[in-house]
Amino acid sequence: VRRKSRGNVSSLTCYQILETPLKKGEDKMEGGYAGNILNVDLTTGEVKKEPLDFELVNNYIGGWGINNRLAYDLIEPGIDPLSPENPIIIGAGVCVGTTVPASAKLFLTTKFPLNGAVATATSGGNFAHMLKYAGYDHLIITGRADKPVYLKIFDDDIRMEDASDLWGKDIEQTTDELWNRYEKCAVICIGQAGENLVNISFALVDKVGTLGKGGLGALMSSKNLKAIIAHGTKGIKVADEKRFKKTAELLLKRYMDYPLRPRWIELGTLYALGTLMPDSDIYGLRKIKKAPIACPSCPVACKLVVEIKDGEYAGLLDSMSSYANPLGIGIRFGMDYKEAVKCGDVCDRYGLDSLTVVAVIDFALDLYKKGIINEDDTDGLSLEWDFNTVMTLTEKIAKRDGFGDVLADGLLEMVKRIGGDSEKYVYHIKGFEPVFDPTMPGFGAAGEMGLGSEVFVQIITPRGGAHNVPGLSPTITPGRAPDQLMRHCKKIGASKEDIDKIFSEGFNVAVYSRCIEDWYSVFSTLGICCKHAVSMQYDSDTIAELYSALTGIEKSPKEIFSDAEKATTMQKLLNVREGFTRKDDSVPERWLNKGIKDYFTGASITKDDMDKLIDVYYEERGWDSKGIPTREKLVELGLGEIVKDMEKF
Repeated sequence: VRRKSRGNVSSLTCYQILETPLKKGEDKMEGGYAGNILNVDLTTGEVKKEPLDFELVNNYIGGWGINNRLAYDLIEPGIDPLSPENPIIIGAGVCVGTTVPASAKLFLTTKFPLNGAVATATSGGNFAHMLKYAGYDHLIITGRADKPVYLKIFDDDIRMEDASDLWGKDIEQTTDELWNRYEKCAVICIGQAGENLVNISFALVDKVGTLGKGGLGALMSSKNLKAIIAHGTKGIKVADEKRFKKTAELLLKRYMDYPLRPRWIELGTLYALGTLMPDSDIYGLRKIKKAPIACPSCPVACKLVVEIKDGEYAGLLDSMSSYANPLGIGIRFGMDYKEAVKCGDVCDRYGLDSLTVVAVIDFALDLYKKGIINEDDTDGLSLEWDFNTVMTLTEKIAKRDGFGDVLADGLLEMVKRIGGDSEKYVYHIKGFEPVFDPTMPGFGAAGEMGLGSEVFVQIITPRGGAHNVPGLSPTITPGRAPDQLMRHCKKIGASKEDIDKIFSEGFNVAVYSRCIEDWYSVFSTLGICCKHAVSMQYDSDTIAELYSALTGIEKSPKEIFSDAEKATTMQKLLNVREGFTRKDDSVPERWLNKGIKDYFTGASITKDDMDKLIDVYYEERGWDSKGIPTREKLVELGLGEIVKDMEKF
């Protein structure tokens, strides 16, 4: 049943949808796909619906694969990220909108303001489902509205609505107001940090799914776009219902039988950290957790609602994607759990990525303690690693107020503006603070993480420290035995040749990381969550069976992996065009100074060792020594039409 709108909502623009007719030979998708791409030009108000090209589907599957191919055609090299011409490309994977367990991922591809990389952000929540149910696999937004708007997508009713009354409101207030008007539509929206063009801003999906670390909030604001809402009623067809149901139900049974599932529901993504803390506490989580939150079709429910019941912040109710964020804030700045939750809540409301906020404030404190900056630079503030400093600077960042303006555009802009010796102390990969540090204690066990794939991928991925693959690799937890990793490699479809390369002489993390990335690419084309509790139930044969039964397009695991590899290659090509080179795939000096250790043996890894591993990774990918995909590789992947474009680099 379609949900009816409530209240008086006046339409700013409502243009007739211009439909592009289906071309001959493009009607081969029997199921899985909504079948359309929606184009919205905020400048003119034109809305155009075009059929999803079967060649795109056959070569890139869906989700981030098709997103990357669209980005190659739509994003002009060197474009200003905050210009009207920079598109926001949103895609839902093939399995989204079905009963495939944990298939709710949303993919947003654009050129990000923080570091100028063309990259893809991901999120859970309801938006991907609603977009497909409305009839669209992908949404492309360009242009700039002449005043604040929100984009409404309700089946074929596409409108730009006046958002003047929402401008200035935080994400919580905006989402609640939109839900009041339209019941429980899916909502992507920004807060005041985005409105003020803060480059460490992001958006939230349904108040709980983080989206666009690196400046999506600023990008949406540059288009005068406060929010995007969606609701659909059309559903998704399945090509072979009996075959599909059998595989989907088998997967669901695996989840229901998984003995650790209750722990994942209880602790969410903190489950892996549980053994580091007293079982009775876990940084106050058991005292304040109110309920788990699950994305559509997810049997794990790793997100959560917390409620502080006493003290200064009694009554604070907050939805969050992971309790690891307030935990990280609290440990880094010596806060109790209530203060840390309050800081996380403030960041979410303003639309600030809390991990990046922590990184820029920590860097500012380091420079302050070293005497590189002083109170003349900090608006008279005496900086300390404490709650008051974080709260004060967070508000100043969101408003671009005084010293907050220096922090608002991230670590590298801080170095440019502060100057002096600040560059010696900045800690980043492509402008993002690393999520995983091989010299720090690992998850779930004592000892350093060592050089696993989640660490290595940060170096070579175009997005840098903001990457999404860690949950797919057992090396996120120290102490895994080689035979455990071998079993995992076989499960995800790695060839015997790959496995021999990885384990024949110690542990080759470069080859292993390529295999993990390929597995991530498969999940991301299909729209399946990559968190460990989800991904561990899948294998390459099950993936191929699901896709074939759902779509009616028969593909083997090898064919699916080949198509998914194109997505990774397209992401690299996009950033080669933007001027990213091998020098950007650099190892932080902090890691080298502290000493990187081999994951299994604990042996020290030098800079020369890291350079050789990067060489191996490039070779595995079919890239040259500069990190540029070779002519031969492009032809092998069926991307021969791009060869001439790449010859200039």
